[in-house]
Amino acid sequence: MIDIAFIRENPAVIKKAAADKMIPVDIDRLLALDASLRELTTKIDALRSERNRISKRIPTCHDSKAKETCVKQVRLLKSELSELERVARNCRTELNDLF
Repeated sequence: MIDIAFIRENPAVIKKAAADKMIPVDIDRLLALDASLRELTTKIDALRSERNRISKRIPTCHDSKAKETCVKQVRLLKSELSELERVARNCRTELNDLF
């Protein structure tokens, strides 16, 4: 199997090699999915970090209003994470089908 990093760096070589071997593959779509997946992964990691930071703050909240605000933020982040993870799974599936 060809490393995705090699494909990123040499798309013309891969396209030519696939054409020479008559292997139907959409390298441009593969690279677009790869870029989307890397961007999603960065966003997911940032949201997880933010969620964890806020979650750790909840036990130290002294009033119920501050605690409630933190809990709401965590729930919103959890919901957003769930959606982004679903999109990332779909990207991975399509990427695996191409690759």
